[in-house]
Amino acid sequence: MFSFLRIKSMASSCWSRTRINSFWGLVISLGLGSIPMKAAVVVWDDGGGNDNWNTAANWNPNGTPGSGDTVSFDADDFVAGTMSIDLNGSNRTVNEVIFGAATTVGNFDFTSNQLRIGAGGLTNSDDQQQRFQNVRLESNQTWDLSGNILIDNNLIIRRNLTINGDGRLDVNNRLQLGGNRTLTYNSTATALIDILRLNGAKLTLAGTGDIDVQQTLQNHNGDRELQN
Repeated sequence: MFSFLRIKSMASSCWSRTRINSFWGLVISLGLGSIPMKAAVVVWDDGGGNDNWNTAANWNPNGTPGSGDTVSFDADDFVAGTMSIDLNGSNRTVNEVIFGAATTVGNFDFTSNQLRIGAGGLTNSDDQQQRFQNVRLESNQTWDLSGNILIDNNLIIRRNLTINGDGRLDVNNRLQLGGNRTLTYNSTATALIDILRLNGAKLTLAGTGDIDVQQTLQNHNGDRELQN
């Protein structure tokens, strides 16, 4: 095992009533049109009789989450054990992923394909490990981890990512950080990464945790910085 340094880490005055009403209706419509719509929070309730992401009845409210939505998972809603969720052969994009704190000893396992996460980032408030196959970041974001996050294949970071908390990040294949982006690892736990690839990117270790590279460090004009 190759250990990566163990570094500690915004006109007329005679208008008719009809014309006046139409005018103010237009103003109100235009005004409301300028107000951004709030993203939906969609909760996994497993009501569809299968483990498929794209089964509308598996979500509350019913409907497959969109790219601007927050998806929420709570192990207390299910029996103890692992709840598998199949991405159904397609990459899925959401704004934010939340795992609620639970008293039930259970976790979620996202099988197949890639989950793409927007600016809302990821929060694991549960002390159990959550598992993904592939994850790609679509925007700058923060991950707050009480429990671990395991990525069985690849974590592709093409935006800035900050990881906080006591939970650990494990990547069983490759963590790729590129495009002049920064990964700030501010966790208290040691991250376990099979292959770490820095392509003109910066890795900052700001917490008390380490990063252990299990196999290979591929540094292509990347940079590493120790803050603590």
